[in-house]
Amino acid sequence: MIYVDNASTSFPKPPEVSEAVARCLSEVAGSAGRGAHAGARRAAKIVDSCRDAVAELIEAERPESIIFTLNATDALNLAIRGVVEPLLRRGERVHVIASALDHNSVLRPIEFVRSLGASVTIVEAERNGVVVPSSVCHALRDDTRLVVLNHASNVTGIVQRAAEIAAACRARHVPVLLDATQTLGHMTVSVRELGVELLAFSGHKGLLGPTGTGGLYVRPGFEDCVGPLRLGGTGTESESPRQPSAMPERFESGTLNVAGLAGLDAGVRWVLRECVKDGFARERRAINRFVSALEKMGIDEAGRGATGSPAEGLSVVGGVSPSAGRVGVFAFVHDTADVHQAAAMLESEHGVVTRAGLHCAPLAAGGRATLRVSFGPMVGVDDAVLAAGAIVEVFRVLAG
Repeated sequence: MIYVDNASTSFPKPPEVSEAVARCLSEVAGSAGRGAHAGARRAAKIVDSCRDAVAELIEAERPESIIFTLNATDALNLAIRGVVEPLLRRGERVHVIASALDHNSVLRPIEFVRSLGASVTIVEAERNGVVVPSSVCHALRDDTRLVVLNHASNVTGIVQRAAEIAAACRARHVPVLLDATQTLGHMTVSVRELGVELLAFSGHKGLLGPTGTGGLYVRPGFEDCVGPLRLGGTGTESESPRQPSAMPERFESGTLNVAGLAGLDAGVRWVLRECVKDGFARERRAINRFVSALEKMGIDEAGRGATGSPAEGLSVVGGVSPSAGRVGVFAFVHDTADVHQAAAMLESEHGVVTRAGLHCAPLAAGGRATLRVSFGPMVGVDDAVLAAGAIVEVFRVLAG
């Protein structure tokens, strides 16, 4: 099997991940922050270790700025609704900016706050998949209270100029929420360099952790601008009927997924050890070879198959720009062939696992379903070349 559906969830995981989950489930008798016995202390140590690892990876100012959530969707809901709803309750005018590249985990919470009275602007991307910073700047208004930016689309893979957009927003005192679901673990992501107030991430994609894990970074000093969506037990200030204000307990009500965070800790530390040290070169090599193989079969840099080539009629949404400006996510469409048939045929006849559909980002490819190929650090160079050849061949066969 050649697994290239890592934008959905990474596979295979490093052995350390499953080992850490199993060890936690079999050996840790307690919940983090709930009790002073040895098991509870050990659970707390696991959570703290994972928080430290994520903070190191994104260069957060302090580990307490990392909030653990159910997944990236949960983190994005907390960030969007947590910023917007308190303002609306106070009767303020609120304007939110997002882009057509955003996932439904952004678009649906934004539609919800629109129903509560917020106004929304969806900025379009260029044909090459880039959200031009000036487009965001032109959309800013006096009542803009949040800009949501997709760091890299889960359809095009194009990395946006996040630091430039964040700097422009900061000059207008507008906070930026960065959806780093498709970049964290695949490239260097530093919240200090990016200058964003909020960053949402998934645990089970580039960070190689278990499903049901994720989190939200909140810049120190900005936590009071985010209202918690869940209230309840935190293991601290139990005598008070009010939610604690201290970080991270302010946003972490209920028992944490300690076993999942044990696996996430192992995944993040694997990324720190095996990927960060060489600048994610291993994954970039596979991406570059994939692009080179496509080019040899007739795909130009704009992503279009040349007439008379094996790739005639085939296109890559957003093009096949160099890996320095993208992560390893490529979405294919064909003039006549059906992408769902192509995905089924790739798996049954070539052992290549992809994903076909809208990928929960209905605006990113103009409402058109695509066949998506997405890389992770476990995809080898040879597999990348084989996958490229299989994709072109399957579409050629289906096109007749």
